[in-house]
Amino acid sequence: MVQGWVNSIPMNLLIDTGASQTVFDINRIKNFMDKDLMKRHQNQFTGIGSQKIITHNIYIDHFKIGDCILKNNHYPLIDLKSINDAYKTFDLPRIDGVIGGDILFDFDAEIHYKNRQLLLEQKKN
Repeated sequence: MVQGWVNSIPMNLLIDTGASQTVFDINRIKNFMDKDLMKRHQNQFTGIGSQKIITHNIYIDHFKIGDCILKNNHYPLIDLKSINDAYKTFDLPRIDGVIGGDILFDFDAEIHYKNRQLLLEQKKN
């Protein structure tokens, strides 16, 4: 887990090296962003197994992890309630989003498992 910020709101983000795309929990995002900005995504995602996941899309002005900042991007929203219910059973913190391979690749991520560190490098424009 790492901490990130969406429009200055702190978020608990799970690093998932097996996820191709970064997603946010629709239940958390709708608490501080206008629901009218959430658009139903035409395609559904598939999670582990073959179950289809209903997906929405939202435009986020400012997403920050450490010193790395992503501005003006669209992100998928999915319902992470079942995962958060399971985490609650084990007294683990709520997951507000999942960092996937898209961001890990874009920021040349290095994961140091022994030190429990995620290193990201902001690319120069």
